[in-house]
Amino acid sequence: MIHIYTGDGKGKTTAALGCALRALGHNKKVAVVQFLKPGIEEGEYKFSSQIDGFEIIPSKGAGFIISGKITKGDIEAAENSMRTSEEAISHKRFDMVILDELNVALDLGLVEEARAINMIKGGSPNIEIIITGRDAPKYLIDLADIVSEIREIKHPHKGGAPSRKGIEY
Repeated sequence: MIHIYTGDGKGKTTAALGCALRALGHNKKVAVVQFLKPGIEEGEYKFSSQIDGFEIIPSKGAGFIISGKITKGDIEAAENSMRTSEEAISHKRFDMVILDELNVALDLGLVEEARAINMIKGGSPNIEIIITGRDAPKYLIDLADIVSEIREIKHPHKGGAPSRKGIEY
């Protein structure tokens, strides 16, 4: 099945990682391909090396991307993430593939719509695909089997609080 976790609230990646934890508990193999996150400082990345069958592949970019100020490096990082995603889905090495922040990469124009659709549709019916990120496009919502929208009601970032290690990353 295809899952989407979208919306402006905190917890989209966290929800996907919860699915990964369940799958790993049943000896499933899970890949997380990160489109906009360098990954190396995130707790889940550090933890993944300790778990057999759990692989997190961080984006090769510098991190935060600003709409309207996309660099050549941002485009190259998205291309690397797409190639990694296509390989993870087509080679059937994994039972679950999480495409972390793919929605945002699509929204920013870093990934072509047709290519994303072909990749997702081309996956084995036995692979669970989970897509995260705000602003999920309608065509992916229509394609998905499960869609959850996470809405922000309150968050300390609005007051200027910094991200906390072990909580937000």
